[in-house]
Amino acid sequence: MTQPVDSEAVVDRHPKGLTVLVPPMGLRGPAASFLWVAVALVALGGGGAVMLSVFLPPDQQPDAFVLPLGGVTLAVGGVAMAAVGFTLARRRVRLTVVDGSLMLEQVTPLRTRREDWAAGEVMAITVVRSDLEAGDYLWELSIEARHRRACTILVGRSRDELEWIASELRESLRNHQVRA
Repeated sequence: MTQPVDSEAVVDRHPKGLTVLVPPMGLRGPAASFLWVAVALVALGGGGAVMLSVFLPPDQQPDAFVLPLGGVTLAVGGVAMAAVGFTLARRRVRLTVVDGSLMLEQVTPLRTRREDWAAGEVMAITVVRSDLEAGDYLWELSIEARHRRACTILVGRSRDELEWIASELRESLRNHQVRA
C-alpha cells in the first residue's frame, strides 16, 4: 500500500522496525467543525441571553436566574467544544515498532499519553468508525491487544491515511518479531 498524496505522516525505517510521526492536523476537518460549533454556542449563550433580556417586554421576561443560567450553560458547552477542537488540531502522534514491540506517544496541549505493547501482544491494527461525528463519519486507528481494551487514536484523519499507517505498522510488527 502506498502513502496517500494528502498524508503528512513521516515514516522512518530502521533496522529493528520503524517510526511513524503524525504531525498536528491543524484547524481543518473535525477540529474546525468543533471550533465553529464552540463559537456558535458561546455567541448564543452570551448574545442570546442579552438579546432576550433587552427585547422581551418586562411582563414576558422569565425569572431573573433563567437567562443567565441558560447563557452560562451554552457558553460552558462552547468552551468544552473548543477544548476538543483545539486538542484535535494540536495532537501529535509517534508510533514506534522495535523488535516486534509497539510504542505510542500522543502529545496534545492538555496531556501526553504513552502506551506500549510487548512483542506478540498486538492482535490487530485496524481502522474503525469513531463514536464522534462531525457531519460525516470520522475514522480512527484501533490497536487491539490481548487482555486489554482497544486503544483508538488519530480520530479525524482520512481513512486512506489511517489504512496506510495500519498496514505499515502491521508489516513492521510481522517483519521484526524477535525470534527465540
